[in-house]
This record gives sequence, structure tokens and C-alpha cells, in this order.
Amino acid sequence: MKNLIVLIASLFALGACVPTAMPPPSIQPQEVILKVQSTSDAKVSVDDKISRSMSIPYTEPEFDHQVQVIGDTVHFPIWSYISASDTLILWKTIQVAKHKGLSKLYCYINSGGGSAFDGLGISDVIMAAQDEGFHVTMEASGLIASAAVPIFAVGDTRIASRGTMFMIHQAQLFKYISSEKQDDLIAQSRMLSLLEDRYKDLVASRSKLTVDELTLKMARTTWFTAQEAFEWGLVDRLK
Repeated sequence: MKNLIVLIASLFALGACVPTAMPPPSIQPQEVILKVQSTSDAKVSVDDKISRSMSIPYTEPEFDHQVQVIGDTVHFPIWSYISASDTLILWKTIQVAKHKGLSKLYCYINSGGGSAFDGLGISDVIMAAQDEGFHVTMEASGLIASAAVPIFAVGDTRIASRGTMFMIHQAQLFKYISSEKQDDLIAQSRMLSLLEDRYKDLVASRSKLTVDELTLKMARTTWFTAQEAFEWGLVDRLK
């Protein structure tokens, strides 16, 4: 009997040590106040939906990584092989410059040419910018050849180091081996004539050379110095 009483007392003591589950803390309702404020003169009522005050963050347009702004002038390099990407980057550069209120473009150019279409395309982009008030300075060194010549020629101010070499030649067509009909060859000949005529007209309009003189010089590849380019009216100043 004594042992039974001790056992019952032990069980009561053990039960007192067993932790009991605590009730979860009560969560009090929170009041959130949203303040709607217009950044313009437009009036916003308290009944407007939240979506009306939302906006997409504005990203300021920036120049390409190879473009630099020094003072009030945008510096744009034209070098190596001329391609369609150069045309696009220059066009974007001019658009960003207009947005930022800049109208001076300084192009450093050292190029052996490339696609005649892209060279003339860059020239067109530059002349369009000039029509909008841009002043374009070209500085040449090394080599100005083929498709790079009309690009350099359209500058408002054209500077060349005395060691710069220039080269012009007839329009050429590069293509992979393929099978073509006579009509294809006739069409290609027409295309080359149009391309060369455009090239000569542009260079003649920006130099002392006539279209006939350019035709003679381009009949075969012609190399000339910066001094000769200066005498022919392609360069404004030697340095």
C-alpha cells in the first residue's frame, strides 16, 4: 500500500514537469496608409486606383562604350573594317547626342575601308546630322582607303597627319562560288555602276576633283599622300 502511494505521487510529480503548449500570440490588425502624390500639375483624387500612380523607371540613354564625351564634343572612332554595325552605332550616337544637347562630333578615322554600301551609309548619317546643326570634324591618320574616303570627305573640318596614306579604286564585288545566269551578271554590273557613280559624286562634291578626274584615278587602284589629298581639296589641314 505504501509503495502504491509512492508510485501515484511520482506520476503526479512527473506530469507537472511536462511542458504544455503555449497559445499563439494574438496578431493585432495593422493599418497601412498609402499616400498618392502627383509629380505633375495633374490632380489625383483619393478614389483613384493604385495602378494609376505606378510608373516605369526612366533609363537615361547612354553612349556606346567606345564613344567618349570631352567637354561639349562627342568623340567617335572609325577604325579597322567598316561594317553595318558602325553605321548603327554612329546613328545611335547622334540620337543620344541630340538628347543631351550636344552638336559637336569629332571622328578619329584610320581604316582600310570595307563595305562600300556601309561607307556611303555612314556618310549619309553624317550629312543628315549636319543638316540638323551638327559640326563634324574628321581627323585621319594611318590609312584612309576605299569606303573610308567618302566618310572622311564629308566632314566639315578635315584634318590629316602628314603621314596618312589614301587610296581609291573601282567598285568591287566579293561573293562566294555560285552558279549565276547572264541576267544575274547584268544586274550585278548595274549595281556596281550605281554604287561607283554615287561614290564619285559624293567625293567630287567634297573636293576639287571632278567626276571625270575621279573616274580616271579609279580606273586602277590609286594611292596618294596626305599632301596630295590636301592639294586635291580632300584635306583642309595637315598636322
